[in-house]
Amino acid sequence: MVNSALEITWTAATAVILLFVGLSTYVVLGSPYISASPDPGAGPAADADVPDDAVLWT
Repeated sequence: MVNSALEITWTAATAVILLFVGLSTYVVLGSPYISASPDPGAGPAADADVPDDAVLWT
């Protein structure tokens, strides 16, 4: 049994969601005010001491 109204609704809803995600991604990645790298003077996260010999593979 084919329900055309359900298929059209399902496809349209999926398209709206994908357009929202795509537009949001474009806006965020295109913004010069949003950065993936932390500010060097932001605080304790920038001063973290990570040991480089925590695991010794043999």
